[in-house]
Amino acid sequence: MSFLSLLRSGVTVEKVASEFVQNLFNKSEVLKEFSLEIAASFVTECLAAIGITCNITADQLNQPEKNFPWPLKELNVYVFHCNEGEFKIFEHFLVLICSMSANHFELQLPTVADIEDKVDTAIDYLMYLLACWRSVHIQLKRMEESNKRKHFEEPIARINFHFLLGFNDLRQKYCSAFPTLDKICHFLYIDALPGLYYKKTHELILNGLLKLFEEDFHFFYRCLKPNYMFYYEAFLVKYESSTTHSRIYKSLQNLLRNEEDELNVLTALLIQQPMLDIYYTTLVRGTISSVFTKIEALNFLKLLQEKLVVLDVFTYEFIESILGLVLKKNQHLSERAAELYVILMRKKFDNQLILLHIIYYYAHRNLTPHNLNHCVRQLSKYFDCFMKFGNFLQIICNEVHTDTVRSHCAQILLMMAKIKIEISASSVKLEIEQLMLIIPGIIEQIKCQNTILILLEIFDLFDIKEWPKQCIDNFIGQTLDIFFHLEKNFDYLVLMKISNIFHNCLLFNKEWNHLSLIIDSTVLNFQQLRRNLREVEDKKQMVENKNLVIKYCELLKRVNIMVKIKYNLFDNLMEMISTLEAQFLQKTIFKDFIEQNKSFIDIYALEIICSCILKAYRIERNKGNIRKHGINLIEHIWQLVVNVKELLKQPVVRIKSYFYILLILMSSPLFKLEYSVYNKCLEILLALNFSRYTQNLKDGNESTQMHPVRCLQYKKYMLHLFTQFHKIQRIDIQTNTIWKLCIYYGFNDHKFNKELEELLITLAEHRMNIFKHILPVVIYNLYRRKPVISYKQIVLILENYKKLIDNHKRIESPSSMNVHVVLLILQMTEKVLDVQPISSNNNRLKALNNLDIFLRDVDFRQSDIAITICEQMDKLKKTYFTKKEREVWQNLRNKLENLQK
Repeated sequence: MSFLSLLRSGVTVEKVASEFVQNLFNKSEVLKEFSLEIAASFVTECLAAIGITCNITADQLNQPEKNFPWPLKELNVYVFHCNEGEFKIFEHFLVLICSMSANHFELQLPTVADIEDKVDTAIDYLMYLLACWRSVHIQLKRMEESNKRKHFEEPIARINFHFLLGFNDLRQKYCSAFPTLDKICHFLYIDALPGLYYKKTHELILNGLLKLFEEDFHFFYRCLKPNYMFYYEAFLVKYESSTTHSRIYKSLQNLLRNEEDELNVLTALLIQQPMLDIYYTTLVRGTISSVFTKIEALNFLKLLQEKLVVLDVFTYEFIESILGLVLKKNQHLSERAAELYVILMRKKFDNQLILLHIIYYYAHRNLTPHNLNHCVRQLSKYFDCFMKFGNFLQIICNEVHTDTVRSHCAQILLMMAKIKIEISASSVKLEIEQLMLIIPGIIEQIKCQNTILILLEIFDLFDIKEWPKQCIDNFIGQTLDIFFHLEKNFDYLVLMKISNIFHNCLLFNKEWNHLSLIIDSTVLNFQQLRRNLREVEDKKQMVENKNLVIKYCELLKRVNIMVKIKYNLFDNLMEMISTLEAQFLQKTIFKDFIEQNKSFIDIYALEIICSCILKAYRIERNKGNIRKHGINLIEHIWQLVVNVKELLKQPVVRIKSYFYILLILMSSPLFKLEYSVYNKCLEILLALNFSRYTQNLKDGNESTQMHPVRCLQYKKYMLHLFTQFHKIQRIDIQTNTIWKLCIYYGFNDHKFNKELEELLITLAEHRMNIFKHILPVVIYNLYRRKPVISYKQIVLILENYKKLIDNHKRIESPSSMNVHVVLLILQMTEKVLDVQPISSNNNRLKALNNLDIFLRDVDFRQSDIAITICEQMDKLKKTYFTKKEREVWQNLRNKLENLQK
């Protein structure tokens, strides 16, 4: 009988399987031996089921040297293809003949006197049948051993897998009576394993084998030889959007929870190096491993480590890969990673070493404050060492650690203080107050200026009204000590922060006598150092008197800060200006000192001169003399900035100071705007923020001012200053060159979009004449940029401009503004057509491509807007167009007509 034909004709698979087993048994019983004829027919039909036409005979199966009549031409072009519905019925048939054989064996048992007598049973005949199938498929696979692509591997694996399911049930029931079943299941497992690597077969075999291993690990772990390691092989499969790995990790978790007898074998298997490499790959490879897979891997590793006595198998690199996952945005993944990291590290190290490891790890990854804060929040849930500020202070005060590490430690301390305040401000207040008492006294010991600057932010966590008197008095005392003793060297930004806190303390307690002491001390020090410096006649002596100049630099830092806070420091401002002019504008005695020590002493002097000039203008009568000093300062700064290419070789803090002085003086009533200065400021901003150059991070002796983050802040501050400049109505700006800066708005290759948007809004509010002119110019020039901007990005930028026009309150008629933009671009295009010759390589009408964006909300029914735009468009037609230009023109015309409907 043909079981395959019966299955395909609609006969139930149960009936076909039952009849097949009965027929095999009856025929073999009559022959007193296994029926090779039925076996040959069975194998032939199995081959037919996978699409191979080959008539296997009983004689061929009976030969010691098997030689089957393979259709070689057909096999050379063979590709496994089947009707999945029919093939699944066939596969079910293979499982059923095993269970039917078991049923037949049970019925046969009463007729067999002794189970050990040599009487062939239905199970024996089934094993003989499988042996025949195996002899055929082994030869079939050998035919393509040399081929890289295995055509027969997938269908053979599917058949053997279903045999495995059936024979495994037999093994579990009758292994004592039929010991060979163990060996059969072993071979069937090996033959089914390659099916993992085929997309259609993968799910079937993976799920089936996972279930078999979970149900009977005691037996199947013996199959896990190096070449046939199921878990390892399954992990190697990489299908897009596959959940393979997460299911394997889940299955392994089930095993770890439930396996008792062979737990040691299981754990030994799971900590082999190839498996550890798989886990590591899962954790670190973002594109291959989904978030869900990583979570399951972490859950598995948590269970695994519980079963291990020692954790030496988890290397430092492995544990760091878990720490890296704390950075991930997914909350669940980040939390799981934080928990497992802390568990693993606590079994290997003490809390202080763990804290150090966390700080060192993140310190060398240049995390943004946002990302670092995310990590700190997650780790603090499981690592209570984060909750104790003293642990951080131990590291901060230890000079063994690098400045980078100590700065990050201070940053984490500050973040933890904020987190604890969020949880309960009242309960943590006492701890914060203790910090506020400790910090002023240890800043000299810390020395690392970036770290000090971060720690000083602790004083901003509570309003000064909530400070205990002891904290205020302590801070004032420490500030007085710093200002009295110029040998205490601090970066300018640190002194500025200390001064601001000190100033707030005085505003609160009104004890201005402390300020008077500082002013008297500062003036006295200035007079004394000025006299001492007069005795130094040349540059060589200046270098030799290094300590004297360092003290003078410290003094000028303090003076600059006090002048900017607007303290009345000097009675005779003109004397102060003249003194610093003589030292830094007229002479160059400090030049060698500045170069050798990378000092910013000249910057502080120039800023003091600028502040004193502006203050003197307000209170002095002789305006002409003051203006003369202002001109001297501008001329000096001009020489420093005139060559922008050379200027960019300077640290950003220097460029910022020069820019600040020029713009502040031009903002004052002392001067009318000189367009050379305006354009130079614009040139500096463009070169500094939107051109490629190597930023100087070396030539400065103040780490806080040379830090890349601070440099970026300075650049943004300069843009902000330039924006504020345009708010001053008395300044007459008659140039529209600012479009060169505004054109960068909307690009994603820089960090200044917020500042540029502020600039555009300021122009709309305070310089509408400039705004109306530059907007079309910017849009037109977007299409002329090199390298060419993608269509998608241009549309996004234009939508941003449209949104800016529509949403700004100072633009009374957004509709009119949008039309104005369109008309002006059409006029600009007309001028270009007049002067630019036609060329197949250059589309002169590119700027018309997306103008419909600005006309989208225009009401064409209430005015002659459409006629005006069409007339302007018609003016373009007087020039001959290329085919592409004609298409652009017609496309805009069609869009315009559609908008009018």
